[in-house]
Amino acid sequence: MAQQKITVEAGGADSRRVLDALTPVNNTTAPAVNAKFLGQIYVNETADTAYIAIAVGSATPANDWKQITFVA
Repeated sequence: MAQQKITVEAGGADSRRVLDALTPVNNTTAPAVNAKFLGQIYVNETADTAYIAIAVGSATPANDWKQITFVA
C-alpha cells in the first residue's frame, strides 16, 4: 500500500477532516444515511449492532451498509 502524505495547514482543518473520517457514526437506529467511504463503521447504540460500509452513494442509503455479526 502506498504511503499518503497529509499536510496540515494553520488551524488544523485538515487534521479535523482526517479525524472525522476515522470516527465511527453513532446513532440509535439502523443506518439511514449514505456512507462517506468504504470501510466506514456505523454503530447502533440501542440495538448493540454495528455495520460496515460496503458501498458509497447508493440510491437507498441503507444499501451502503452490511451488518457485522460477532460470534462469541
